[in-house]
Amino acid sequence: MRKKFSQLKDAVKVLLWHLPWDEAEKHRELLLHPEKGPYFYFRRSKSPLHERLTQLVNHSKVPNVLIHGSPHIDNYAKTSFGAGMIDFDRAYRGPYLWDIVCLLMAIHLRNPDSHYCDISKDIAQALKESYLAGFNQPEAHYQLYTPLENIVLKPWEKSMKSYAKSEKKWANQTNAFPVDVQDPFAGALLKDLLLHHPQSTTIASYHINKIFYTSGSFGRRRYIYLLEKNRDQPIFIDIKETKNFLASTWTYTKWYKNPYHGEGQRLFEAAKIYAPDFAQHESYATLKGIDYWGREVPCLNRKPNKIFSTEEQLAFAVSGGSQLGRGHRLTLYDISESNFLDYFNQNYSILIAVTNTLLQELMAVWEEYQRIYGHASL
Repeated sequence: MRKKFSQLKDAVKVLLWHLPWDEAEKHRELLLHPEKGPYFYFRRSKSPLHERLTQLVNHSKVPNVLIHGSPHIDNYAKTSFGAGMIDFDRAYRGPYLWDIVCLLMAIHLRNPDSHYCDISKDIAQALKESYLAGFNQPEAHYQLYTPLENIVLKPWEKSMKSYAKSEKKWANQTNAFPVDVQDPFAGALLKDLLLHHPQSTTIASYHINKIFYTSGSFGRRRYIYLLEKNRDQPIFIDIKETKNFLASTWTYTKWYKNPYHGEGQRLFEAAKIYAPDFAQHESYATLKGIDYWGREVPCLNRKPNKIFSTEEQLAFAVSGGSQLGRGHRLTLYDISESNFLDYFNQNYSILIAVTNTLLQELMAVWEEYQRIYGHASL
């Protein structure tokens, strides 16, 4: 069902609106893209959507878990070590329903043919069934996204030596913003990261060949280390600055808490729960009052397609639902498994209706945004 911008309340228009000059140029282009724009607009609207969700649903009786926080398609990857939805920047203890809403919106918006429709009954049912399967069998591995399971590896995806010689992503940036290997801050950051890792002796035997500085997807600082040891495979270590999404004036944050000592540890613990075999040498650090999270960079890092077919939507509903159901079961707070299942089953159809409302509002705002700025010189 399509909703017009004029039909929205002024407060909703303002809440979901973006100022294009606040975005990097590459992000402005993505926001305005006729097919990919709605999905990226959704990605850039997490806090406003969180806020709007609390306006549409009373959170006081919603069961709490350690939520994934960012369960969407761009956060899924198949790597040399495992596969799943990662990126736990928004993983907090709080109402489970955000994860379901976020995943449903992501799947829906990935297919341009879905943009002005309600959520498919088949997708809603597939997600529900896979969620319950993951919840009821947390000892089993979650379902993987099948379209990425039978890929043919490219040469640089087979070993880190090949990757290091290639011009792919981090390997291509090792000379962009170099940091001296004797830099005391960079050295202390790696040392603190290893301090919190149970297998740090493996990396400690390597020497630092290169360090370079870059920024993450949305501007946060990031250090990449190229470590080498004789004829062994080299190791890339990626250490990124974390962010406290609860340190804001958004009212929705009152429903969420960090149950750990710092932001880096929060990401580390969430990863162990939701994607236990995804990364190697995963750890966290704190330096000069800033929390960091780090891991080994894999040579294989495949992502799903940027535009989905209906079949891909269904496949991701199965995979994502399974991963969330398992993670939620392992992190229930103050509620029994049976009571949680009763609540989930009784409220799932309501959650679908609420998600449809959010999708209609988001699409109406994006359509107006594109109308105003689509031909402007920004």
